[in-house]
Amino acid sequence: MLLLEVGTKLSDVFGADSVLWVEGKTEEICFPIIVEKMLGRTPGVRIVGVLHTGDFDAEDARTVFRVYERLTEGKVLLPPAVAFIFDRELRSESARNDLVRQSQGKVGFLNRRTYENYLLHPDAIAAVMNMSAAFVDAPIAEERIQVWLDAHSQRDKYYLRAKTRDFLLDVDAPKLLSDLFSELSEARLEYNKVEHSVAITEWLLEHKREALQEIADLLKTRLSSRLASPERS
Repeated sequence: MLLLEVGTKLSDVFGADSVLWVEGKTEEICFPIIVEKMLGRTPGVRIVGVLHTGDFDAEDARTVFRVYERLTEGKVLLPPAVAFIFDRELRSESARNDLVRQSQGKVGFLNRRTYENYLLHPDAIAAVMNMSAAFVDAPIAEERIQVWLDAHSQRDKYYLRAKTRDFLLDVDAPKLLSDLFSELSEARLEYNKVEHSVAITEWLLEHKREALQEIADLLKTRLSSRLASPERS
């Protein structure tokens, strides 16, 4: 029942030393690739996406954290939760600090609005778009993607309720990428959040891994924290 509550299965976590809970399916797939390629080790942590990250925005998130704790405390077969890493989204600093407090320091946030905000590189986007049938006859150039971004990156619809217009930090990257794919392909290629984010991640790791250094550093810090964590009483 508890596993169903958090949207996972025993096979997702069984056999790991600990679990790092992340924003969703995209991060569940991409973060282990980053760990493997950039940290050069497999620390025995299973990375699993949570079911409803919105649950952690509730006025009292302690009930939600308690569900995750009950999965790992006492005489159970499941590994302990080493940490939670979520998208910053548009949470205020005070809201983020409150979640860190309620989780007893286990929650961490990306510095940018979403994971996709780290994927906004025209060369990587062009390479991935050119893998599709939509561009097999006429590959798209990264310069064309840059021109599109320059023309659209400050449109109001990508910053609704955002406090700044800092492109990399606060743009609604998933919505931006969806529009970019659709318009530049003349609706022949639809942006798939998981499939294309994974493909862009893999391209960056192969050709421009410094673009993901901030993510790698956060993962390293969170994965290493389990070594310094006190034993359960």
